[in-house]
Amino acid sequence: MTPIKIVLSAALFWLGSGATALAYLDPGSGSMFLQLLLGGVAGVVMLLKFYWHRLLVFFGINGIKKEETPSKTPGAPDAERPHRTRIVPRPAESRSSTAMAVSSGI
Repeated sequence: MTPIKIVLSAALFWLGSGATALAYLDPGSGSMFLQLLLGGVAGVVMLLKFYWHRLLVFFGINGIKKEETPSKTPGAPDAERPHRTRIVPRPAESRSSTAMAVSSGI
């Protein structure tokens, strides 16, 4: 045996051979351990939920099928994207108390 193994074995034997502890686990300790266990399980479940797709890609499993997108003409407007309208305040000199100008920019 190497010297480090002898020292570690002696330290473990010394720590494990102490007098009786006269300790007990009360209901508060049990509920704390149960809460720790349930919190750990919930954390693992959320971690898997957030990184599920990355795990599938890492293991080479492709569970998601990509839909084919139709080819688009370069100059044609995008029919899938809704038209956006911005509300822009008018300049201070022509503004009334509640009037707002509507701009249809991108």
